[in-house]
Amino acid sequence: LGVGGAATVYQGRVKGTDESVAVKVFHGKADDSLREQVEQEAAVAGALKETGLFVRVKSHHKDHTPPYLVMDYVPGETLQERLART
Repeated sequence: LGVGGAATVYQGRVKGTDESVAVKVFHGKADDSLREQVEQEAAVAGALKETGLFVRVKSHHKDHTPPYLVMDYVPGETLQERLART
């Protein structure tokens, strides 16, 4: 789905269901700094639900190499596309 400086995001499916998910795989080994970043990102995503601007983090694995987050997949434009359009 996309590549950034810190991670690559893939679209996947939950095994045994037809549910689409986004899997954000962070670049690099699971050192303390990257583990903290994964934890913070998962926490921030949860806090944003009050604003109506959130994607639910279904799970995160900070100790996996490479670390990753599994989130709801939401089709549509990216934030960058939206900002360019408006």
